[in-house]
Amino acid sequence: MPIHLRKMFDFLFPTMKKAAKTNAPSYLLKITLLGIEPAIWRQFIVPADTTLDRLHEIIQPIMGWHDGHMHGFRIGDRYCMPDGFCDNGELPESKQVLSVIAPKKGSKFFYTYDFGDSWEHEIVVENTNYSNPDWPYPVCCIDGRMACPPDDCGGVPGYFDLCEAMKYKNHPNHDELVDWLGYLYIPYFWDMEEVNTAFKIKRKTRRPTHIWVKVSNEPWPPKSKETVTATPKVRPNPFETKKKAAKKAAKKVVKKTTKKAVKKSVKKATKSTKKKS
Repeated sequence: MPIHLRKMFDFLFPTMKKAAKTNAPSYLLKITLLGIEPAIWRQFIVPADTTLDRLHEIIQPIMGWHDGHMHGFRIGDRYCMPDGFCDNGELPESKQVLSVIAPKKGSKFFYTYDFGDSWEHEIVVENTNYSNPDWPYPVCCIDGRMACPPDDCGGVPGYFDLCEAMKYKNHPNHDELVDWLGYLYIPYFWDMEEVNTAFKIKRKTRRPTHIWVKVSNEPWPPKSKETVTATPKVRPNPFETKKKAAKKAAKKVVKKTTKKAVKKSVKKATKSTKKKS
């Protein structure tokens, strides 16, 4: 790879650069957003020597945040903050390594994003030496449920209000919130492939380009006339569309020929009746 492209790649994807230089084992982590049911969670792989500042850069796209607010980590009674914000005895993130702060399976620590909305996440180490040939390394998301709340929606209470407004089209705040977001937010749909494209990763086994995960005991959106009917977009198969077009054209031809034949038979019958009369 040319030097200028390598520098650009290292600048855009520092986590990939960090992990590619080491042969550290892979950690399997599960991060869960606290205070919401059904739970919003992700399961992902990172190198064991990942520092907390790099882990923050990984968590943001994996969860679906936009990295527009401050953040911090809590490990027991210790707090870790970004370098330059450790004024009250906090530990700098860049010097805290994952394998040191969470050395064994079952270790827990917490990640807080946006101190205004106070989104608190629990991170659990599920495996300290994870290996699965079906998934690429060093960083990728392998499972998860539910869409991430939008930034600046007002924390957990605001999230539930947003879901209620999105659920019913006749809700007084529905149109206003859709205009604010720019799209219809559906909490039960989440695209894992879109997450992994942030890390330029493709799974080794073949799979559909879009994976939509729906998790709920009740239908979303609810099936009634007053609710919004929103379904994920599915890319059309070009071969199927060609077949459908050919079938439509054939039906039109058949209809035309049958109409012509009927007209001819009617004309013949009328002529024969006139001659007889």
